[in-house]
Amino acid sequence: MTSPALYRLIYVSSATVELSLVQLNQLLQRARTKNAALEITGLLLYCDGSFLQLLEGPQGAVEQLYRSIRQDPRHTRCMVLEEGQAEQRLFPDWRMGFQLFTAAQIAELEGFSDFLAADSDLARQLAARPEQAAQLLLKFRALPGLVPSVE
Repeated sequence: MTSPALYRLIYVSSATVELSLVQLNQLLQRARTKNAALEITGLLLYCDGSFLQLLEGPQGAVEQLYRSIRQDPRHTRCMVLEEGQAEQRLFPDWRMGFQLFTAAQIAELEGFSDFLAADSDLARQLAARPEQAAQLLLKFRALPGLVPSVE
């Protein structure tokens, strides 16, 4: 029996309301449990009301999960930045890594110093430059203090 092809989807969205740290932690715990069952890994970044998330796993599971995210009333302006087959996972041991960050932290990342300079809306900036999404996620993967979940 062959395993389903690996599929990757990166999206950005805006929160309908600013989420508290408690709400984000609850969302994260539910996501990790669901992702483990679906064999999905990835990373979720949250900045000033914007989500940037990479999901990777079996194509049907990733597409189903993204459909449910789009229907979630906490999200608006959902936009797929990149999707398609992938040769390997970028976050193989992460049921869902998470990082809460600020525009100032992005400005400190090499290659992103002017990324949010003119417009602090992450969703709008990434929609204009979708090729930057995977690069930004990979930069955050390397930051100290980001705790991947292997639960």
